[in-house]
Amino acid sequence: MIKIKTFSDALKRIWKSQDKWSSSVEIKQEEIQKEEIQSEISFAQQILTNSNMSSLLSTDIPPIIRTHLDQAQKLLNEVEKLVASNSHGDYFKSSTPRYLHYLAAAMTLPSQSKILDVGSAPGHVGIGLHLLGMDVVGVNLNEAWRSTYSSPEWLEKLGVIEHDIEKADLPYTQNSFDAVYFTEVLEHIAIRNPLEVLSDLRRVLKPDGLMVLSTPNICNISNIYALMNEVNIFWQPEIFYGGLDRHNREYTPKEVYNVVEKAGFTNIQMYGINSYCNWRYGTGDYAYKVVSALGDHHPLLRNTIILLAKK
Repeated sequence: MIKIKTFSDALKRIWKSQDKWSSSVEIKQEEIQKEEIQSEISFAQQILTNSNMSSLLSTDIPPIIRTHLDQAQKLLNEVEKLVASNSHGDYFKSSTPRYLHYLAAAMTLPSQSKILDVGSAPGHVGIGLHLLGMDVVGVNLNEAWRSTYSSPEWLEKLGVIEHDIEKADLPYTQNSFDAVYFTEVLEHIAIRNPLEVLSDLRRVLKPDGLMVLSTPNICNISNIYALMNEVNIFWQPEIFYGGLDRHNREYTPKEVYNVVEKAGFTNIQMYGINSYCNWRYGTGDYAYKVVSALGDHHPLLRNTIILLAKK
């Protein structure tokens, strides 16, 4: 029998016993967590192995873009100083990966190129293009978006106008712009055929003009995981009442490529990147686990489509 000399000794023995118990519980919980993670990773491997996705969405960044990414980051740092303190600072941070590629694409253009930025608000990309020396014209759906800019001065500098591209063609003559930016807008089109919208973008481009397009990749691992767990791949149902200013349809890479090609664009380059805001809400953690374990060299592991095309 173990003799306990004092009440203090008794407490120490109790604490020591509790520490051992707590430690064993923690170890068991860690083991369970590891098993769960391994199971999720194995599930993802099966999905990737059995995927029949086409090779249209490359996981390699085009050299012409990769060359300019470091310089684009420096430019983006300057933009952040101008906008990160306003109400859209969080959106800026979550969109940084996309912004880098947009600005890198602009660096392939001559200085003072005339660029049409469709879906300009909150002006982050337009500001970067302006700092790069480009002549920018911004287009938004309505005046409500004016309040999202960092200052009224930028509305003037970016020549912002309001125009509903689903109700009427752009108010510009053909061959007006060196480049058109159509980033994170395609998924908002609800009423008009996207083919008509893209054809009109091509109309206002100069010969050999550049279109820069981005849109969420609906074929991503977080969406698959969401459906497997009875989570809708679209946003909360409440936002689908009362208006159409939302994601109305997201696209597969093949659908994006095909509609751009049908609109008459050529020299199409399409690749995938990961942007924080384009994993499915509520299942993004799963996607990050998978990418951390397996890398992101598969189209299902890229949540954003970037497309470059010429007129």
